[in-house]
Amino acid sequence: MAHLTCISHTKEEIFEIIKKIEKKGIKNVLALRGDPPKDNPTLSPGIDNYKHSSELVKYIRHFFKDDFGIGVAGFPECHPLSKNRETDLFYLKEKLNCGADFVITQLFFDNNIYFNYVNDAKKAGITKKIIPGILPVTSYSGLVKFCNACGATIPKIVHDTFAPYDNNPEKIIELGIEFAIKQCKELLANGAPGIHFYTLNKVYSVKKILEEIRV
Repeated sequence: MAHLTCISHTKEEIFEIIKKIEKKGIKNVLALRGDPPKDNPTLSPGIDNYKHSSELVKYIRHFFKDDFGIGVAGFPECHPLSKNRETDLFYLKEKLNCGADFVITQLFFDNNIYFNYVNDAKKAGITKKIIPGILPVTSYSGLVKFCNACGATIPKIVHDTFAPYDNNPEKIIELGIEFAIKQCKELLANGAPGIHFYTLNKVYSVKKILEEIRV
């Protein structure tokens, strides 16, 4: 699944990128607004850019019909720019109504966050699949930095589990696999429609997790 951001691309560039994705035989796209470039943090989209991921979704669905499965991002703890959960779900529903097929969530470590999010989404009239996004921990310091950047909560149990081994990468990976296996099994047993892994280009942990949870 190709991750496609639109904030710093023109509409013409977006079209060319999607055509390249199509030629490679990729059939799923995660449509994202994306963050402004680090060298231009105040970037404001112009008339030739898409301002929101909902616009990108509508464009892909209109011009490429059913050639792609389209996913969008969901934020169980609310998008950092959202005022509240109600507003956040309003915009999620808009993205789905524009033609998206499924939702992939921001990472989380407390499964109750996901289940509460799904229940609230159903109450808001959202019926499409909400797939939990799981990050296998491979570095404690890296995890803290990553979560601080995206606004995801790190529960006490995660700090207690991984912090003592911050200088022991092998142990961190081992514990990360164990933690993710337990998390994934609980999610799947309670109705999650699948799992999306944030690999961060570190495939070993995901392979080990899949060996334990795949049925």
